[in-house]
Amino acid sequence: MKKTVKVFSVIAVIVVLFTACDENFIFPERPLAEESIIIPVEHITGIPIGSRPGLVLTLSGTVTPKNATNKRIEWSITGNGAGATLVKNKLTAENSGTVTLTALIKNGLGEGEDYTQNFNIIISTEMIPVRNIEGIPSTVVVGGYELNAVFTPSNALYKTILYSVKDAGTTGATITNDSTLTTTSSGTVVLTAFIANGKLNGDYTQDFEIDVVPFVAVTEITEVLDEWNLRYYPQIGLNGIVSPFNATNKTIVWTVKDAGIVGATISSNIYGTYSLTNNYFYFDDENNLGTVTITATIVNGVSVGEDYTQDFEIVVGY
Repeated sequence: MKKTVKVFSVIAVIVVLFTACDENFIFPERPLAEESIIIPVEHITGIPIGSRPGLVLTLSGTVTPKNATNKRIEWSITGNGAGATLVKNKLTAENSGTVTLTALIKNGLGEGEDYTQNFNIIISTEMIPVRNIEGIPSTVVVGGYELNAVFTPSNALYKTILYSVKDAGTTGATITNDSTLTTTSSGTVVLTAFIANGKLNGDYTQDFEIDVVPFVAVTEITEVLDEWNLRYYPQIGLNGIVSPFNATNKTIVWTVKDAGIVGATISSNIYGTYSLTNNYFYFDDENNLGTVTITATIVNGVSVGEDYTQDFEIVVGY
């Protein structure tokens, strides 16, 4: 009993002291919970515009912005011109025609306000998807290069490519005029090719890794004949050695700069029996002997946009 009296005594003292310190003391109110803020949906993308009869099309749209509060899409058919059926997000159409779908996101715009968006999907036997893109080189020279893609299959319905630089590395790579790869230095660049609706269930993308190498200019062409005995060689092929051996462009095109009295010509088809590059040299009249000047040209031999040229004199005898 004595212990109980002591406990009550202590409590009584605390209460008296507390009251004496502040007669007007009021317990603080608990703060109200903040109202949750809903970030509304702005758009749904990534829905194909076409499919083929009999195929199962998976509807997997992308909601923007990425941080929208509610992003779960519920699909329904609101217009059916192709005998389509829908199971959750799997669409199957048996016939050609147009299917209109409605995407609904509950509370997508705010509490009690749903977001809806309609999509028209064309069902046609012509909806052939892209399977592969080829024709993009693995190595290019510093400067500008026109990207010319080849599609597989060639009759794919959508083939408009948008190129973008995924990783420029040290190359300073940019895409200009939609399809020109422009680089300023060597290295490795990764490009992405994008085709909207290129696949039956969405967009087609493919990456390409390209090595960019320095441009090596032509400095000289050697080993070109300077004398020609017409008695033994009525026609002769012109062959030169391009220096340096690793020059970027080395294809020589020959032309007659000054025929003199020789009457020399250069042809790509000698006597109708050869199918050669433009490097065969012959004369119309063996009596007109003398000196002829020819020019060797290498397109883009000095730099991209600047050709390399070099003249040679050939003494013709008989």
